[in-house]
Amino acid sequence: MFRGYYSFFNLYLLYLILGAIFRVAYSELFHNFDELHYIIIYGLRMDTIIFSVISIPALILFIFRLNQTIKFYYALTISSLIVFEVVSVFYFSTFFQRPNYLLIEYMEYPEDVFNMIWDSFQINILMLIVIFPILVTLFYKMIEFEDKQRAIPTTILLILLLIGARSSFSSSAPNPSFYNFSKSEISNEIANNSLFSLAYDFYASKKDKSLNFGEIDDRIAVKNLQKLGRNGTLKSLHDKKEKILLIQLESFGKDFVGILGGEKMTPNIDRWSKEGVLFSNMHSTGMRTNRGVEAIISSIPPSPSRTYLKRLKSQRDFWTVAEPLNRLGYRTVFLYGGDSKFDNMRSFLLSNGFNEIIDIYDFGGEEIYGWGVPDEVLLKRAEKILKESKKPIFLYTVTLTSHEPFLYPKGKIDINRRFSENSFANSTKYTDFAVGKLLDSLDIDNMAIGLIGDHPPKVKSDRAIPVDSFQVFGLILGSIKGECSQLSSQIDFIPTLLDVAGVSTDLPAFGVSLLQNRVDRAMMTYRKSFAYLKSDHFILYQDGKKPRTFNLNYEEIEQNRDSIDDGLSYLNLSEYLYQKGDYK
Repeated sequence: MFRGYYSFFNLYLLYLILGAIFRVAYSELFHNFDELHYIIIYGLRMDTIIFSVISIPALILFIFRLNQTIKFYYALTISSLIVFEVVSVFYFSTFFQRPNYLLIEYMEYPEDVFNMIWDSFQINILMLIVIFPILVTLFYKMIEFEDKQRAIPTTILLILLLIGARSSFSSSAPNPSFYNFSKSEISNEIANNSLFSLAYDFYASKKDKSLNFGEIDDRIAVKNLQKLGRNGTLKSLHDKKEKILLIQLESFGKDFVGILGGEKMTPNIDRWSKEGVLFSNMHSTGMRTNRGVEAIISSIPPSPSRTYLKRLKSQRDFWTVAEPLNRLGYRTVFLYGGDSKFDNMRSFLLSNGFNEIIDIYDFGGEEIYGWGVPDEVLLKRAEKILKESKKPIFLYTVTLTSHEPFLYPKGKIDINRRFSENSFANSTKYTDFAVGKLLDSLDIDNMAIGLIGDHPPKVKSDRAIPVDSFQVFGLILGSIKGECSQLSSQIDFIPTLLDVAGVSTDLPAFGVSLLQNRVDRAMMTYRKSFAYLKSDHFILYQDGKKPRTFNLNYEEIEQNRDSIDDGLSYLNLSEYLYQKGDYK
């Protein structure tokens, strides 16, 4: 049945068939057949990834003609995968998800876990102990690798396995977004592969380590943040708006925004900045889009580990602005011109409240420029969604054109010849053109619209953290006008936008409405350092070192104990809530 090169393909087909059978069984267990065809399709992708990964060592054995070894390797591996899938059924029936970081955490207490499993599944365990050697023997007898090898088929097979393991020609390595297609967590979990789930969470757990920036008691941290305005509720005094638009602008720092004193590349944004509230001293929490997403959508300070978009315990029941808006009857839509799987955005947002994801795969026939469709096309779709929505809507969109390689349609803007055509400066001008075109088409008076930069352009600095480089553009259009010049952070943007939109709600957010609170602080992370910025000094936190106080000229000064404790309050309380699963 299995001979030579055909063994790889036949074993692959067998593995896909077994995976499909198990997914049908899962669907039967949860009476979840509505999305079964999608579950099978996405499941094929996840099974292909795993089979390709385990087959690369087998191909190496095949090249060296270690036929008996490869027979035993495949017999043992395929049998183990089948048994693990059976075990996953028991796990799924208890936790309603594939084996994941919970299993990794439980393994810290092996004796207790084994006793619990033994007490619950004695008969099942004994059956698996009997079945496993039978499966190994059966596969060992079925598999043969006797064909003479040929360089070209072997090379082709290796290429296919590498493509299968990657499962993408984009910049995204396999991550939870590869199987998250549904608003139903059960459907997504069934589509996943158990070994991938466990392996990915193990990999992520190794990166999910908090840095030690200093300690502060959690109760003191709560009091400190209450003093700074965080009180758990938002009471708006404005009329409720049924359409809320949030535009996150790629790399919109101060350098190329005219209204902020930068190069005059944004005439439309400068013009509209006079019609709303301009935040002229707002700072990003990081230097990447994923940091902007977490800070803006979840109103949370930057993690002293990796971004919350990828951390394990924030992949479900983690607060985002979509949660209260869903309760209030809003559609919550994420619109992105690129691949939403990048940086695990799709999975994070779908798992934490967003109803709909629209990305590059929904822009059929549109020309791609760099990372995705040009911003004009993206924002034209935003206009269409807003105007056609029959119910209240919160639309969140992230622009892309002002990201390298800075490609955009010709003939749309007057190129500033001081810069190359495909420069960040001129791509910013194109994004400004697209934003102006959208705003001019909307009924601004009956909406709340927020525009905010996700991070500044790339910064080259030898400093531990260049705090003077984090300023970003921020603007809210709605029922009021003016300028907010107080030092603030991206985490304050969503509470302020909700306030302008007339939304009153419980708000676990770390940020505050800048219309109701006076703040003088921003927090930011860069490389492995964290800074807590005040108007005349900042605190530098580094792993394993005592916090240090600097003035804005980067000269070390006498310690400021209050600022040190306030910065630690943001850091440690957010980390505490994350670890406890209580940021909700």
